[in-house]
Amino acid sequence: MKKLLLFIVLVAFPLLAMAQASGGQIRRPGKKQSISNSRRSVTPSNSVQKLSCPDGNHPHMIDLGLPSGTKWACCNLGASTPEQSGNYYRWGETKPFKEGDTDATYPYKDVDIGNTIAGTKYDAATANWGAFWRMPTENQMEELMHNCTYKWITLNGVKGGKVTGRKCGTIFLPASGCRDISNGSLNNVGSMGHYWSASAKDGYGGLCLYFFSRTWYWGSNSLTRGYPIRAVAQ
Repeated sequence: MKKLLLFIVLVAFPLLAMAQASGGQIRRPGKKQSISNSRRSVTPSNSVQKLSCPDGNHPHMIDLGLPSGTKWACCNLGASTPEQSGNYYRWGETKPFKEGDTDATYPYKDVDIGNTIAGTKYDAATANWGAFWRMPTENQMEELMHNCTYKWITLNGVKGGKVTGRKCGTIFLPASGCRDISNGSLNNVGSMGHYWSASAKDGYGGLCLYFFSRTWYWGSNSLTRGYPIRAVAQ
């Protein structure tokens, strides 16, 4: 009897060790097991860093499987991690809009700089991260919304939107709020997200992405508001 027990232990122990080392599970007789259950899951989760960013050297280009092939940055302009708000900019300015700044200091209030500033000297992404990066156009913003799913989550204590491509990739957009026109004070942090595009329309202002706990949508606002920017790769 002792020899039999010793034989069972010697056979079973290596099998358990192998299963634990591979992250898999031991198959049980009579129970069918799919391949996906025996391998590490690759389903998008709340942890953007582990899923889409290969390391902590941000920003990274994230492939969301979009039809145009556009890659989105993993973090905001001026941020060092995906959940940080980064800097806030008024449309067409390349320097951050800070608390204490007023509507009167906006340099393009009566200046026509065009309705599309992507890749120009007025593009904050290009000016701060280099020619490889630019602010997303109206078409790129709409492509993101039409080809990705949106979910309100909390990542590392920060509320925001998880945007998941239909085929691959996930980015996190923190609900960073905005800076007020009159004095640059922060509003709606943790409850709403506002992100500039590189596009504007006469009579409507700058086009931007909005989101909150229930949904995301496309709109426009005054060029003098301070919003974060999520860049795209050229």
